[in-house]
Amino acid sequence: MERKTLSYVHALTLAVLLFASPALAVTDTAHVQNALESVQNTEQASTPATPATGKQKLYFKTNGNLYRLDDTGTETVLQDTLPIPDSQSLLKGSADATKLLQFEIDGFTTATTRTITWPDNDINFGTLETKLNGIEALADVTDATNVNTAGAVMETDYDANTILTADTDDTPTPLTVPEATFVGRNTGGSIAGLTATTTKQILNLDLVQNLKANLTASGAPGAGDDSTLGWSVGSLWIDISNDVIYQCADASSGAAVWINITAGASGGDPDQNLFNTITGDTGTDTVADTVADTVVITGGSGVRVDSNGTTDTITITACDDDGDTCVETEQGADDDTIRFETAGVQRGRFDSNGFALVTGQSVTGIDNDTAMLADSASIIPTQHASKIYADNTAPTAYIGGLKTSNNVTDADHDVDIAKGVARDVTDVATMRLTAAMTKQIDCTWVVATNQCGLDTGTVSANTGYGLWLIMRSDTGLVDWMYSTVMDSQGSPTMPTNYDRKRLIGWVRTDASSNIMQFTQAGDYFLLLAESPQEFADSTLTHNTFETAALTCPPFTLAHIYGSQSNNGANDWILFHINAGNTTMGGAGTKPWMDAELAANGTRAGRAGWVAVDGSSQVRYAANFTSGTPAITVSLIGCNVLTRSDP
Repeated sequence: MERKTLSYVHALTLAVLLFASPALAVTDTAHVQNALESVQNTEQASTPATPATGKQKLYFKTNGNLYRLDDTGTETVLQDTLPIPDSQSLLKGSADATKLLQFEIDGFTTATTRTITWPDNDINFGTLETKLNGIEALADVTDATNVNTAGAVMETDYDANTILTADTDDTPTPLTVPEATFVGRNTGGSIAGLTATTTKQILNLDLVQNLKANLTASGAPGAGDDSTLGWSVGSLWIDISNDVIYQCADASSGAAVWINITAGASGGDPDQNLFNTITGDTGTDTVADTVADTVVITGGSGVRVDSNGTTDTITITACDDDGDTCVETEQGADDDTIRFETAGVQRGRFDSNGFALVTGQSVTGIDNDTAMLADSASIIPTQHASKIYADNTAPTAYIGGLKTSNNVTDADHDVDIAKGVARDVTDVATMRLTAAMTKQIDCTWVVATNQCGLDTGTVSANTGYGLWLIMRSDTGLVDWMYSTVMDSQGSPTMPTNYDRKRLIGWVRTDASSNIMQFTQAGDYFLLLAESPQEFADSTLTHNTFETAALTCPPFTLAHIYGSQSNNGANDWILFHINAGNTTMGGAGTKPWMDAELAANGTRAGRAGWVAVDGSSQVRYAANFTSGTPAITVSLIGCNVLTRSDP
């Protein structure tokens, strides 16, 4: 039988049990050897028989544990194998056995071993407890006193738009930065929000004026737009409604002076030359008296009087009779050489085509050499009178040039219009396009060539667009634009200040919203690509007119191709297409298209002209006795009659 060897503690315990108790007798001397060194005992495979009354048995089992069995048959484990449960005390006091030490480890994560590493020194848990008790419960970092004592900062130190600054070491202070404020430090100062004056001083800009600018004005500035409102000499004011730029020359309170410095084709350059008097031949003339004296005034509006309410007169003398130009202004986009203006209103102008009156003005008298007050056979105008009276106004409803074509660079979106002349639709103004101009259909109108040209909205697919020549009466500037309004008497959306118009052409977009290739011959606009389908109908009723819209302008001739068929019958079909008539007519009435269908489904077609009404519509009907007729109409081109006769 295998034997178990007890440790010193176990042996000592067994010795006490065996020898200290008079009730126990050692009879098995063969198994007790040197009790002070060890005790050997035979392992038991099971619990032995209950001892007699007053007796106990001490034995090992084959599981390695030491057991005690009392006279009641109760078996008690005297020592478990390691590890020992944490519910058992491990140590007891040396002087007081009731003082026990026990560890609690049930809080460990399952299947986890925790290690305690003891330092190589003594630890007084009383001292450690005192130090731990000095730590604030939950380590409250929201207590500003604790955080500041620790040398840290808190989130609550930061309000909206706040930074921390320190004027002395280790003393951070919150600084809230207002809107539109620079943060910096001026010479000899602390970190702070800087005023405009201080910022300029730091940047060495203290001698530069604070120049305010109004970039979205809708009118001119006045005397009240002065220094009290932040304006200073040099400030800018841009009137975007009238395309005018002003600059402040004097910002005095209640008496501000703003100068019009507008530059460009449609306005005037600033008044750069101010003359009080140009005197005679005294040797001190602004322009010396030579063989050929010339005064050239550049910029501004030419020779002008002031507008202070006094009676001012400009007299130009020494003009020859040989056609010399006495006064010349810059030739802008409208090709003016001299403009005549009274009371702030332009009355007439000379340009490369001669003299022209501004719309609404008239000649009441000409007193150069011979008066010409009315048409009379007894009055023969002199050379000067003839030149002035020969106005360059075009004849009624006149249109010339202005040929349209696809742009070669971007034919899908741009159209070129050659230079030319046209009377406006009201026949009161002559509009002259002095140079070819290109416009883009896919963006909203902007003045000048190679710019956007659509009057409003976005470009659409399979849509007709009118080409409109437009003009500003106040400046004479001519431009053009696209519009879905194609009625020559209609009202396209006009750009600001443009008040004259004339329909001069037509284009059509395809299914991709691109301008179709076309060519123009007079009033006829021919589509060069495959003819687009305008409408189709296979649910016709005998002798019943229906309407369909075409993409040609109103009151024009549409050049179309019509195709007809009659599925299910061999029959004559007479098709009628017109702009307004809804009567089929009696015997002998000529249809727009007819065909005798020799077999079911046979299709016949023809090209021809049809007028469209004021809504660009046509009416169509079929005359048949049987079957299911159908018609398809495609567009070849448009003859825009209203282009030449609006």
